[in-house]
Amino acid sequence: MNHIQADRKWKTQMNECETQSCSHLPKYESMNCVNECTSKDCYNEIYKDEPLEDGEIDTKREKTFKRCLRDEALEAMVSISNILLLVSSLYISVTFLEIPQNEQ
Repeated sequence: MNHIQADRKWKTQMNECETQSCSHLPKYESMNCVNECTSKDCYNEIYKDEPLEDGEIDTKREKTFKRCLRDEALEAMVSISNILLLVSSLYISVTFLEIPQNEQ
């Protein structure tokens, strides 16, 4: 998975949070909700100890948060790829096994 695909993944999740889970809040009050909804782990790492104030823009932490989201998405896709490779390998192994037939 490349960075474009990873970014698309977290941006889609963030959009869902903005339009669904956190839509009850005004936009200038919703960023903590949106960030936590998008990734609880990244939120806890970047914002938990010092949440954004309503309307606050913190570009340094925002960049760090987005980097965390990208890394998280890339890691998830690598894990899925590894699982798919393992399943494919197992399938190939089973397919080529010779199973003895019962003698009757």
